Amino acid sequence: MRDYTQFKLDIHVHTTNSSDSCINLETIPEILDKKGLDGLAITDHDKITKYDIKEKIVLQGAEISTINGHLIALNIKKNINSGMSMGRTINEVHSQGGIAIIAHPYNFPQNCNLKKLDIRPDGIEVLNARVMFCNISTSLSKRMAVKLSIPMTGGSDSHIPDTVGDSYTIVEAESDSIDDIIDAFRMGRITFSGNCSSLRKRIKSRIYSITKKL
Repeated sequence: MRDYTQFKLDIHVHTTNSSDSCINLETIPEILDKKGLDGLAITDHDKITKYDIKEKIVLQGAEISTINGHLIALNIKKNINSGMSMGRTINEVHSQGGIAIIAHPYNFPQNCNLKKLDIRPDGIEVLNARVMFCNISTSLSKRMAVKLSIPMTGGSDSHIPDTVGDSYTIVEAESDSIDDIIDAFRMGRITFSGNCSSLRKRIKSRIYSITKKL
């Protein structure tokens, strides 16, 4: 039986390369140390933000807008167009050797009906710490993941530094190499952990995102 190490990764973090976030790249090492995380995925809206730091795991990704909801794409090399169907977007992610995770499927009122998908994602973001009805969303997303036998993930969906690591994914991998981490996602050796961000932090994050877009 192989020995695996558990790594704590917040796989849903936005930076100032997203129009609604205030997280600067240069602050990430300090944030990760403060929150006790082994790494993260930077998932800016519809585009890859290239970034790397020593002694931490950094997955290159994006949060892609589809006509059926949002998709977290991990380990992709090229930007993927927004506005396609969820199924086609998942195919594009897989064609690049990436991991496709349905983001906040119950982010009212923008829900995602996975029953209509003709291709299987690699995971469902069960615990998104930022959604306003977080506990309800988590319960419904978990029920969906169990029913469809799809691995569960967690992510903070952070747009402000305060919330990074509130929710995260525990990955059981042979090492901290990107190849081993991605292999663990493919094999389903992942689960979610953490908590919903406090209501104060969720409101703060929403207000910041709205005012920054104005």
